[in-house]
Amino acid sequence: MRFRSWIGSCLVLSLAALPAYAQEMEVEPNDVCQAPQDLSGLPLPVSVLGSLDSAGPESETDFYRFSGQPFRLVDIELAGAAAGEGTLENPHLFVWNGGCGFIDSAFLRDTTARVRTIIPEDGLIVAQVLECCDPANQGSYRLSVTPVPLLGSISGRIVSGETGTPLPSGFVQLQDCSFNCFTVASRPADSDGRFRFEGDDFFRQLPAGSYQVVATAFLHQEGRVGPFDVAEGEDLDIGDLTLAREFFIGSVSGRVVDSISGQPIEVGGEAPFSFVQLLRCQSFPDDCGFFGIAFLDEQARFVITPLAAGTGTFLVRILGDQYQEAVSMEFEVGENEHVDIGDVPARPLPIQFLGLQRCDTIPSQGGTCSFSVDVRNGRDRRFRGEVWARVVAFDLDSLVGFSEFQIGKTGPKNPTPQQFNLSSGQSLRARFQFDVPGHVPSRSFFCVQAVAGEDPTPQFDTLGLRRLFCAGKESGGFRVLSNKEARKLMSKVGWLPEN
Repeated sequence: MRFRSWIGSCLVLSLAALPAYAQEMEVEPNDVCQAPQDLSGLPLPVSVLGSLDSAGPESETDFYRFSGQPFRLVDIELAGAAAGEGTLENPHLFVWNGGCGFIDSAFLRDTTARVRTIIPEDGLIVAQVLECCDPANQGSYRLSVTPVPLLGSISGRIVSGETGTPLPSGFVQLQDCSFNCFTVASRPADSDGRFRFEGDDFFRQLPAGSYQVVATAFLHQEGRVGPFDVAEGEDLDIGDLTLAREFFIGSVSGRVVDSISGQPIEVGGEAPFSFVQLLRCQSFPDDCGFFGIAFLDEQARFVITPLAAGTGTFLVRILGDQYQEAVSMEFEVGENEHVDIGDVPARPLPIQFLGLQRCDTIPSQGGTCSFSVDVRNGRDRRFRGEVWARVVAFDLDSLVGFSEFQIGKTGPKNPTPQQFNLSSGQSLRARFQFDVPGHVPSRSFFCVQAVAGEDPTPQFDTLGLRRLFCAGKESGGFRVLSNKEARKLMSKVGWLPEN
Protein backbone atom coordinates (compact mmCIF):
# COMPACT_ATOMS: atom_id res chain seq x y z
CA MET A 1 0.00 0.00 0.00
CA ARG A 2 1.02 3.64 -0.24
CA PHE A 3 2.58 4.98 2.87
CA ARG A 4 0.45 7.72 4.41
CA SER A 5 1.95 10.93 5.68
CA TRP A 6 0.13 10.72 9.01
CA ILE A 7 2.15 7.64 9.94
CA GLY A 8 5.36 9.63 9.88
CA SER A 9 3.86 12.47 11.89
CA CYS A 10 2.42 10.23 14.59
CA LEU A 11 5.73 8.39 15.06
CA VAL A 12 8.32 11.08 14.53
CA LEU A 13 8.72 11.65 18.26
CA SER A 14 9.41 7.97 18.99
CA LEU A 15 11.95 7.78 16.16
CA ALA A 16 13.75 10.83 17.51
CA ALA A 17 14.75 8.61 20.45
CA LEU A 18 16.46 6.13 18.09
CA PRO A 19 19.32 8.06 16.46
CA ALA A 20 21.47 4.94 16.00
CA TYR A 21 18.93 3.33 13.65
CA ALA A 22 18.87 3.65 9.88
CA GLN A 23 15.25 4.85 9.59
CA GLU A 24 13.22 3.88 6.55
CA MET A 25 9.63 4.14 5.29
CA GLU A 26 7.59 1.35 3.77
CA VAL A 27 7.45 1.21 -0.03
CA GLU A 28 4.79 -0.87 -1.80
CA PRO A 29 4.44 -3.41 -3.30
CA ASN A 30 6.05 -5.65 -0.66
CA ASP A 31 3.47 -8.38 -0.04
CA VAL A 32 5.46 -11.37 -1.42
CA CYS A 33 8.35 -13.04 0.38
CA GLN A 34 10.28 -13.52 -2.85
CA ALA A 35 9.85 -9.80 -3.69
CA PRO A 36 10.16 -7.96 -0.36
CA GLN A 37 11.11 -4.35 0.22
CA ASP A 38 14.89 -4.61 0.00
CA LEU A 39 16.74 -2.95 2.89
CA SER A 40 19.75 -5.25 2.65
CA GLY A 41 22.09 -2.42 1.70
CA LEU A 42 21.63 -0.69 5.07
CA PRO A 43 23.88 -1.41 8.05
CA LEU A 44 22.20 -2.70 11.20
CA PRO A 45 20.43 -1.53 13.25
CA VAL A 46 17.55 -0.67 10.93
CA SER A 47 14.07 0.63 11.78
CA VAL A 48 11.23 0.85 9.25
CA LEU A 49 7.79 2.47 9.55
CA GLY A 50 4.90 0.76 7.81
CA SER A 51 1.19 0.21 7.83
CA LEU A 52 -1.25 -2.62 7.16
CA ASP A 53 -4.43 -1.61 5.37
CA SER A 54 -6.96 -4.42 4.79
CA ALA A 55 -9.35 -3.53 2.03
CA GLY A 56 -10.95 -7.00 1.79
CA PRO A 57 -11.57 -10.18 3.81
CA GLU A 58 -7.93 -11.28 3.64
CA SER A 59 -5.16 -9.89 5.82
CA GLU A 60 -2.58 -7.69 4.17
CA THR A 61 1.07 -8.52 4.83
CA ASP A 62 4.41 -6.77 4.40
CA PHE A 63 7.85 -8.31 3.77
CA TYR A 64 11.28 -6.72 4.33
CA ARG A 65 14.74 -8.06 3.51
CA PHE A 66 17.71 -7.20 5.75
CA SER A 67 21.37 -8.17 5.71
CA GLY A 68 24.05 -8.55 8.33
CA GLN A 69 27.05 -10.52 9.46
CA PRO A 70 26.37 -14.27 9.05
CA PHE A 71 25.66 -16.04 12.36
CA ARG A 72 25.27 -12.70 14.16
CA LEU A 73 22.61 -12.74 16.89
CA VAL A 74 19.86 -10.18 16.27
CA ASP A 75 16.56 -9.08 17.79
CA ILE A 76 13.71 -8.54 15.30
CA GLU A 77 10.94 -6.55 16.97
CA LEU A 78 7.49 -5.53 15.75
CA ALA A 79 5.85 -2.72 17.74
CA GLY A 80 2.35 -1.31 17.43
CA ALA A 81 -0.31 0.25 19.62
CA ALA A 82 0.71 -1.54 22.84
CA ALA A 83 4.21 -0.04 22.61
CA GLY A 84 3.03 3.41 21.55
CA GLU A 85 4.75 2.90 18.20
CA GLY A 86 1.69 2.95 15.92
CA THR A 87 -1.94 1.84 15.74
CA LEU A 88 -1.63 -1.89 14.91
CA GLU A 89 -3.41 -3.72 17.73
CA ASN A 90 -2.14 -7.30 17.45
CA PRO A 91 1.20 -7.47 15.62
CA HIS A 92 2.29 -10.90 14.41
CA LEU A 93 5.88 -11.40 13.25
CA PHE A 94 7.30 -14.12 10.99
CA VAL A 95 11.01 -14.51 10.23
CA TRP A 96 12.33 -16.28 7.10
CA ASN A 97 15.76 -16.84 5.59
CA GLY A 98 16.82 -15.33 2.29
CA GLY A 99 15.26 -18.24 0.39
CA CYS A 100 11.94 -17.84 2.28
CA GLY A 101 12.54 -20.85 4.52
CA PHE A 102 10.81 -20.52 7.90
CA ILE A 103 12.97 -19.59 10.92
CA ASP A 104 10.64 -18.42 13.71
CA SER A 105 7.52 -16.42 14.58
CA ALA A 106 6.12 -14.43 17.52
CA PHE A 107 2.81 -13.00 18.68
CA LEU A 108 2.35 -9.90 20.82
CA ARG A 109 3.92 -10.40 24.24
CA ASP A 110 3.87 -7.57 26.77
CA THR A 111 4.22 -4.64 24.34
CA THR A 112 5.87 -6.10 21.21
CA ALA A 113 6.28 -9.24 19.13
CA ARG A 114 9.97 -10.20 19.18
CA VAL A 115 12.15 -12.94 17.70
CA ARG A 116 15.78 -13.44 18.72
CA THR A 117 17.67 -15.42 16.08
CA ILE A 118 20.93 -15.64 14.18
CA ILE A 119 21.46 -14.33 10.66
CA PRO A 120 21.79 -17.27 8.23
CA GLU A 121 24.99 -18.15 6.42
CA ASP A 122 24.08 -16.11 3.33
CA GLY A 123 23.75 -12.97 5.48
CA LEU A 124 20.08 -12.37 4.54
CA ILE A 125 16.95 -12.44 6.63
CA VAL A 126 13.32 -11.59 5.75
CA ALA A 127 10.78 -10.23 8.25
CA GLN A 128 7.05 -10.53 7.62
CA VAL A 129 4.47 -8.31 9.31
CA LEU A 130 0.91 -9.55 9.88
CA GLU A 131 -2.03 -8.68 12.08
CA CYS A 132 -3.37 -11.31 14.45
CA CYS A 133 -6.10 -12.29 14.41
CA ASP A 134 -8.73 -10.17 12.65
CA PRO A 135 -8.22 -9.86 8.86
CA ALA A 136 -10.21 -6.61 8.86
CA ASN A 137 -7.90 -4.97 11.36
CA GLN A 138 -5.32 -2.47 10.17
CA GLY A 139 -2.80 -0.05 11.60
CA SER A 140 0.68 1.39 11.59
CA TYR A 141 3.77 -0.18 13.14
CA ARG A 142 7.52 0.03 13.57
CA LEU A 143 9.74 -2.92 12.62
CA SER A 144 13.35 -2.97 13.81
CA VAL A 145 16.34 -5.29 13.42
CA THR A 146 18.99 -4.81 16.09
CA PRO A 147 22.25 -6.70 16.67
CA VAL A 148 22.24 -8.15 20.16
CA PRO A 149 25.13 -6.88 22.32
CA LEU A 150 27.49 -9.81 22.89
CA LEU A 151 29.69 -10.51 25.85
CA GLY A 152 33.25 -11.75 25.52
CA SER A 153 33.48 -14.72 27.87
CA ILE A 154 32.67 -16.02 31.35
CA SER A 155 35.36 -18.03 33.11
CA GLY A 156 36.38 -19.22 36.55
CA ARG A 157 37.68 -22.12 38.56
CA ILE A 158 36.04 -24.65 40.87
CA VAL A 159 37.94 -25.54 44.02
CA SER A 160 37.44 -27.63 47.16
CA GLY A 161 36.11 -25.67 50.10
CA GLU A 162 38.02 -27.95 52.44
CA THR A 163 41.49 -27.82 50.84
CA GLY A 164 41.27 -24.95 48.34
CA THR A 165 42.67 -27.21 45.63
CA PRO A 166 41.19 -27.39 42.11
CA LEU A 167 38.47 -29.95 41.35
CA PRO A 168 39.24 -31.44 37.93
CA SER A 169 36.25 -33.79 38.18
CA GLY A 170 33.80 -30.91 38.20
CA PHE A 171 31.03 -30.09 35.76
CA VAL A 172 29.82 -26.53 35.17
CA GLN A 173 26.55 -25.12 33.82
CA LEU A 174 26.01 -21.57 32.60
CA GLN A 175 22.47 -20.30 33.11
CA ASP A 176 20.88 -17.29 31.41
CA CYS A 177 18.95 -15.36 34.08
CA SER A 178 17.57 -12.53 31.96
CA PHE A 179 14.10 -13.84 32.81
CA ASN A 180 13.97 -17.20 34.59
CA CYS A 181 17.33 -18.93 34.97
CA PHE A 182 17.81 -21.75 32.46
CA THR A 183 20.89 -23.62 31.27
CA VAL A 184 22.39 -22.45 27.97
CA ALA A 185 25.79 -24.14 28.12
CA SER A 186 27.61 -26.86 30.07
CA ARG A 187 31.27 -27.82 30.26
CA PRO A 188 33.54 -30.13 32.25
CA ALA A 189 36.28 -28.38 34.18
CA ASP A 190 39.83 -28.93 32.93
CA SER A 191 42.67 -30.53 34.91
CA ASP A 192 43.14 -27.28 36.86
CA GLY A 193 39.44 -26.96 37.68
CA ARG A 194 39.06 -24.08 35.23
CA PHE A 195 36.17 -23.43 32.87
CA ARG A 196 35.41 -20.86 30.17
CA PHE A 197 32.22 -20.07 28.25
CA GLU A 198 32.42 -18.14 24.97
CA GLY A 199 29.21 -19.55 23.43
CA ASP A 200 26.25 -21.76 24.23
CA ASP A 201 25.83 -25.49 23.55
CA PHE A 202 24.75 -24.71 19.98
CA PHE A 203 27.93 -22.69 19.26
CA ARG A 204 26.04 -19.40 19.31
CA GLN A 205 27.56 -16.29 20.83
CA LEU A 206 26.37 -15.24 24.26
CA PRO A 207 24.39 -12.00 24.59
CA ALA A 208 25.34 -9.53 27.28
CA GLY A 209 23.01 -9.83 30.26
CA SER A 210 22.43 -11.63 33.54
CA TYR A 211 23.98 -15.06 34.16
CA GLN A 212 24.54 -17.67 36.85
CA VAL A 213 27.15 -20.43 37.12
CA VAL A 214 26.25 -23.76 38.76
CA ALA A 215 28.98 -26.33 39.48
CA THR A 216 29.05 -29.90 40.74
CA ALA A 217 31.86 -32.33 41.49
CA PHE A 218 32.17 -35.88 42.79
CA LEU A 219 31.87 -36.12 46.58
CA HIS A 220 31.04 -32.41 46.81
CA GLN A 221 27.86 -30.38 47.21
CA GLU A 222 26.53 -28.21 44.43
CA GLY A 223 27.79 -24.62 44.33
CA ARG A 224 26.64 -21.55 42.44
CA VAL A 225 27.57 -17.94 41.77
CA GLY A 226 25.15 -15.28 40.58
CA PRO A 227 23.07 -13.99 39.06
CA PHE A 228 25.58 -11.40 37.87
CA ASP A 229 25.64 -9.01 34.92
CA VAL A 230 28.11 -9.24 32.02
CA ALA A 231 28.49 -6.19 29.76
CA GLU A 232 28.97 -6.05 26.01
CA GLY A 233 32.46 -7.26 25.05
CA GLU A 234 33.35 -8.05 28.68
CA ASP A 235 35.57 -11.02 29.58
CA LEU A 236 34.44 -11.77 33.12
CA ASP A 237 36.44 -14.05 35.43
CA ILE A 238 34.26 -14.90 38.43
CA GLY A 239 37.25 -16.30 40.30
CA ASP A 240 37.08 -19.38 42.50
CA LEU A 241 33.76 -21.15 42.95
CA THR A 242 34.09 -23.09 46.21
CA LEU A 243 32.33 -26.44 46.63
CA ALA A 244 31.75 -27.87 50.10
CA ARG A 245 32.59 -31.51 50.75
CA GLU A 246 29.63 -33.87 50.89
CA PHE A 247 29.23 -35.68 54.21
CA PHE A 248 27.77 -39.17 53.84
CA ILE A 249 25.45 -41.07 56.10
CA GLY A 250 25.95 -44.67 57.19
CA SER A 251 22.59 -46.48 56.92
CA VAL A 252 18.88 -46.26 57.70
CA SER A 253 16.94 -49.22 59.09
CA GLY A 254 13.52 -49.97 60.48
CA ARG A 255 10.52 -52.28 60.33
CA VAL A 256 7.18 -52.07 58.50
CA VAL A 257 4.10 -52.98 60.52
CA ASP A 258 0.42 -53.36 59.73
CA SER A 259 -1.35 -50.19 60.86
CA ILE A 260 -4.41 -52.19 62.00
CA SER A 261 -2.84 -55.16 63.81
CA GLY A 262 0.47 -53.56 64.75
CA GLN A 263 2.25 -56.73 63.62
CA PRO A 264 5.02 -56.95 61.01
CA ILE A 265 3.54 -57.12 57.52
CA GLU A 266 3.65 -60.42 55.63
CA VAL A 267 6.77 -60.65 53.49
CA GLY A 268 7.28 -64.39 53.11
CA GLY A 269 5.75 -66.55 50.42
CA GLU A 270 2.57 -64.49 50.44
CA ALA A 271 4.12 -61.06 49.82
CA PRO A 272 7.75 -61.27 48.73
CA PHE A 273 7.85 -58.03 46.74
CA SER A 274 7.53 -55.36 49.44
CA PHE A 275 10.24 -52.70 49.47
CA VAL A 276 11.10 -49.26 50.82
CA GLN A 277 12.75 -46.17 49.33
CA LEU A 278 15.02 -43.68 51.06
CA LEU A 279 14.39 -40.01 50.17
CA ARG A 280 16.31 -36.91 51.21
CA CYS A 281 13.95 -33.94 51.23
CA GLN A 282 14.01 -30.18 51.46
CA SER A 283 10.21 -30.33 51.29
CA PHE A 284 7.91 -33.31 50.67
CA PRO A 285 6.94 -34.24 48.00
CA ASP A 286 8.15 -31.34 45.82
CA ASP A 287 11.87 -31.49 46.58
CA CYS A 288 12.91 -35.05 47.44
CA GLY A 289 15.85 -36.97 46.01
CA PHE A 290 15.94 -40.76 45.74
CA PHE A 291 18.99 -42.41 47.35
CA GLY A 292 18.29 -46.13 47.65
CA ILE A 293 15.86 -49.00 48.10
CA ALA A 294 15.73 -52.19 50.13
CA PHE A 295 13.41 -55.22 50.12
CA LEU A 296 12.01 -56.38 53.43
CA ASP A 297 13.38 -59.47 55.12
CA GLU A 298 11.26 -62.22 56.71
CA GLN A 299 10.69 -60.05 59.80
CA ALA A 300 9.59 -57.08 57.64
CA ARG A 301 12.81 -55.25 58.50
CA PHE A 302 14.88 -53.19 56.08
CA VAL A 303 18.41 -51.78 56.01
CA ILE A 304 19.25 -49.16 53.38
CA THR A 305 22.93 -48.44 52.79
CA PRO A 306 22.93 -45.76 50.10
CA LEU A 307 25.85 -45.47 47.71
CA ALA A 308 25.79 -41.70 48.09
CA ALA A 309 23.47 -39.71 50.34
CA GLY A 310 24.65 -36.58 52.07
CA THR A 311 23.61 -35.72 55.59
CA GLY A 312 20.29 -33.95 56.08
CA THR A 313 16.57 -34.57 56.45
CA PHE A 314 15.23 -37.92 55.25
CA LEU A 315 12.07 -39.98 55.11
CA VAL A 316 11.28 -43.54 54.06
CA ARG A 317 8.55 -44.37 51.56
CA ILE A 318 6.87 -47.76 52.07
CA LEU A 319 5.69 -49.68 49.01
CA GLY A 320 4.45 -52.87 50.59
CA ASP A 321 2.91 -55.64 48.52
CA GLN A 322 -0.88 -55.39 49.07
CA TYR A 323 -0.41 -52.28 51.23
CA GLN A 324 -1.16 -48.65 50.55
CA GLU A 325 1.83 -46.41 49.99
CA ALA A 326 3.02 -44.84 53.24
CA VAL A 327 5.81 -42.53 54.37
CA SER A 328 7.64 -42.30 57.67
CA MET A 329 8.09 -39.19 59.76
CA GLU A 330 11.04 -37.03 58.75
CA PHE A 331 14.31 -37.74 60.53
CA GLU A 332 17.86 -36.39 60.54
CA VAL A 333 20.97 -38.44 59.75
CA GLY A 334 24.51 -37.20 60.41
CA GLU A 335 27.85 -38.09 58.87
CA ASN A 336 28.56 -41.85 59.03
CA GLU A 337 25.55 -42.23 61.33
CA HIS A 338 23.46 -45.44 61.37
CA VAL A 339 19.85 -44.64 62.25
CA ASP A 340 17.07 -47.08 63.19
CA ILE A 341 13.74 -45.30 62.74
CA GLY A 342 11.74 -48.10 64.40
CA ASP A 343 8.30 -49.22 63.24
CA VAL A 344 6.68 -47.58 60.24
CA PRO A 345 2.93 -48.32 59.88
CA ALA A 346 1.34 -49.20 56.52
CA ARG A 347 -2.37 -49.68 55.88
CA PRO A 348 -3.44 -52.86 54.02
CA LEU A 349 -5.39 -52.57 50.79
CA PRO A 350 -9.11 -53.34 51.26
CA ILE A 351 -9.07 -56.38 48.94
CA GLN A 352 -6.37 -58.96 49.60
CA PHE A 353 -5.11 -61.84 47.43
CA LEU A 354 -4.05 -64.81 49.59
CA GLY A 355 -3.24 -68.52 49.25
CA LEU A 356 -1.66 -68.28 45.81
CA GLN A 357 -1.32 -71.50 43.81
CA ARG A 358 1.09 -70.91 40.92
CA CYS A 359 0.92 -72.79 37.65
CA ASP A 360 3.00 -75.94 37.13
CA THR A 361 6.00 -76.12 34.81
CA ILE A 362 4.88 -75.77 31.21
CA PRO A 363 6.57 -78.26 28.83
CA SER A 364 8.76 -77.01 26.00
CA GLN A 365 6.10 -77.93 23.43
CA GLY A 366 3.69 -75.50 25.12
CA GLY A 367 0.77 -75.89 27.51
CA THR A 368 -1.62 -74.16 29.89
CA CYS A 369 -0.70 -72.02 32.89
CA SER A 370 -3.46 -72.51 35.47
CA PHE A 371 -3.27 -70.66 38.77
CA SER A 372 -5.60 -69.55 41.54
CA VAL A 373 -5.74 -67.17 44.47
CA ASP A 374 -8.18 -66.41 47.29
CA VAL A 375 -9.88 -62.99 47.12
CA ARG A 376 -10.60 -61.67 50.62
CA ASN A 377 -12.72 -58.66 51.54
CA GLY A 378 -10.81 -56.91 54.33
CA ARG A 379 -13.31 -54.07 54.68
CA ASP A 380 -16.07 -53.72 57.27
CA ARG A 381 -18.70 -53.58 54.52
CA ARG A 382 -19.66 -55.66 51.48
CA PHE A 383 -17.53 -55.70 48.34
CA ARG A 384 -19.20 -55.92 44.93
CA GLY A 385 -16.83 -55.80 42.02
CA GLU A 386 -14.57 -57.59 39.58
CA VAL A 387 -11.25 -59.44 39.69
CA TRP A 388 -8.91 -60.01 36.76
CA ALA A 389 -5.28 -60.82 36.08
CA ARG A 390 -2.75 -59.07 33.87
CA VAL A 391 0.06 -60.85 32.03
CA VAL A 392 3.11 -59.17 30.53
CA ALA A 393 5.45 -61.27 28.39
CA PHE A 394 8.90 -60.16 27.21
CA ASP A 395 11.72 -61.28 24.90
CA LEU A 396 9.31 -62.96 22.49
CA ASP A 397 10.24 -64.00 18.97
CA SER A 398 7.81 -61.51 17.45
CA LEU A 399 8.05 -58.24 15.56
CA VAL A 400 7.07 -56.24 18.65
CA GLY A 401 9.03 -58.42 21.07
CA PHE A 402 6.56 -58.30 23.96
CA SER A 403 2.88 -58.75 24.74
CA GLU A 404 0.42 -57.60 27.38
CA PHE A 405 -3.06 -59.03 27.90
CA GLN A 406 -5.84 -59.53 30.43
CA ILE A 407 -7.31 -62.80 31.64
CA GLY A 408 -10.46 -63.23 33.69
CA LYS A 409 -12.88 -66.14 33.79
CA THR A 410 -11.36 -69.60 33.49
CA GLY A 411 -10.60 -70.24 29.85
CA PRO A 412 -7.66 -69.32 27.63
CA LYS A 413 -9.63 -67.01 25.36
CA ASN A 414 -11.94 -65.29 27.83
CA PRO A 415 -10.52 -62.06 29.32
CA THR A 416 -13.83 -61.06 30.96
CA PRO A 417 -13.24 -60.21 34.66
CA GLN A 418 -14.76 -62.44 37.33
CA GLN A 419 -17.66 -61.05 39.37
CA PHE A 420 -17.36 -61.09 43.18
CA ASN A 421 -19.86 -60.29 45.94
CA LEU A 422 -18.15 -60.66 49.33
CA SER A 423 -19.35 -59.81 52.79
CA SER A 424 -16.87 -58.36 55.28
CA GLY A 425 -14.07 -60.90 55.97
CA GLN A 426 -15.32 -63.38 53.37
CA SER A 427 -12.95 -65.10 50.89
CA LEU A 428 -13.63 -66.86 47.59
CA ARG A 429 -11.29 -68.57 45.16
CA ALA A 430 -10.47 -66.96 41.80
CA ARG A 431 -9.12 -69.30 39.08
CA PHE A 432 -7.27 -68.25 35.94
CA GLN A 433 -5.62 -69.92 32.98
CA PHE A 434 -3.99 -69.03 29.67
CA ASP A 435 -2.14 -70.98 26.97
CA VAL A 436 1.57 -70.60 26.27
CA PRO A 437 2.64 -71.73 22.75
CA GLY A 438 5.64 -73.97 22.21
CA HIS A 439 7.34 -71.66 19.68
CA VAL A 440 8.07 -69.06 22.38
CA PRO A 441 11.90 -68.80 22.45
CA SER A 442 14.20 -69.64 25.34
CA ARG A 443 15.02 -66.78 27.73
CA SER A 444 11.52 -65.32 27.23
CA PHE A 445 9.44 -64.77 30.36
CA PHE A 446 6.06 -63.60 31.61
CA CYS A 447 4.92 -61.99 34.87
CA VAL A 448 1.42 -62.05 36.35
CA GLN A 449 -0.41 -59.73 38.72
CA ALA A 450 -3.98 -59.74 40.06
CA VAL A 451 -6.26 -56.69 40.35
CA ALA A 452 -9.62 -56.08 42.05
CA GLY A 453 -11.96 -53.15 41.41
CA GLU A 454 -15.28 -52.03 42.84
CA ASP A 455 -18.55 -51.62 40.94
CA PRO A 456 -19.88 -49.70 39.12
CA THR A 457 -16.51 -48.74 37.52
CA PRO A 458 -14.08 -51.45 38.69
CA GLN A 459 -11.38 -50.67 36.11
CA PHE A 460 -11.05 -47.18 37.59
CA ASP A 461 -11.89 -47.86 41.27
CA THR A 462 -9.22 -50.44 42.10
CA LEU A 463 -9.03 -51.66 45.70
CA GLY A 464 -6.56 -54.54 45.51
CA LEU A 465 -3.39 -55.43 43.62
CA ARG A 466 -0.80 -58.14 44.03
CA ARG A 467 2.26 -59.08 42.01
CA LEU A 468 1.83 -62.85 41.82
CA PHE A 469 4.74 -64.59 40.08
CA CYS A 470 6.99 -64.77 37.04
CA ALA A 471 7.93 -67.74 34.84
CA GLY A 472 10.79 -68.04 32.39
CA LYS A 473 11.46 -70.52 29.57
CA GLU A 474 14.49 -72.76 29.75
CA SER A 475 15.45 -75.85 27.75
CA GLY A 476 12.89 -77.96 29.60
CA GLY A 477 10.05 -75.48 29.31
CA PHE A 478 8.64 -72.65 31.41
CA ARG A 479 9.62 -72.69 35.09
CA VAL A 480 8.08 -70.57 37.86
CA LEU A 481 10.92 -68.44 39.19
CA SER A 482 12.13 -67.81 42.71
CA ASN A 483 11.30 -64.55 44.47
CA LYS A 484 14.79 -63.22 43.80
CA GLU A 485 14.56 -64.10 40.11
CA ALA A 486 11.03 -62.66 39.90
CA ARG A 487 12.18 -59.37 41.43
CA LYS A 488 14.71 -58.95 38.65
CA LEU A 489 12.17 -59.65 35.92
CA MET A 490 9.46 -57.50 37.53
CA SER A 491 11.98 -54.67 37.49
CA LYS A 492 12.29 -55.19 33.74
CA VAL A 493 8.52 -55.12 33.36
CA GLY A 494 8.32 -51.95 35.49
CA TRP A 495 6.38 -53.46 38.39
CA LEU A 496 9.39 -53.09 40.71
CA PRO A 497 12.37 -50.72 40.77
CA GLU A 498 15.92 -51.85 40.18
CA ASN A 499 17.32 -53.24 43.41
